[in-house]
Amino acid sequence: MNIDYIKGIFDGEGCISISRQTYVTKENKLTKYFYLRSNISNKNMECLRMIRDFLGYGTLYFRKQDQIYILHFNEKETVNLLDEISEGLIVKKEEARLVKQFMEHKDEMFYIELRNRRRGHKIA
Repeated sequence: MNIDYIKGIFDGEGCISISRQTYVTKENKLTKYFYLRSNISNKNMECLRMIRDFLGYGTLYFRKQDQIYILHFNEKETVNLLDEISEGLIVKKEEARLVKQFMEHKDEMFYIELRNRRRGHKIA
């Protein structure tokens, strides 16, 4: 196992997402909370286990309805992962760039841009 293998498998089988949750506080104020996560899905559990062991982080689980294994990364782990692999990404290069900018600025614009990109909308 090496970092180049992880770059390739994440580029092909990985997913990066920023989720937005809106809620009303006790003071009746509308608040938005954003959280970042990523994962790699694969039918080969051993492959994902080797990636997790190599990186030293991530949570591996089985999603029964799809019969697939998922290596999940929380926000902190996703930031670490992108720091390690973003230079080698091809397919997810732009998504990684948007996520890094979002984490720097915590600006909703980057969330919207990433969401539109995943929905197939053109981004200027």
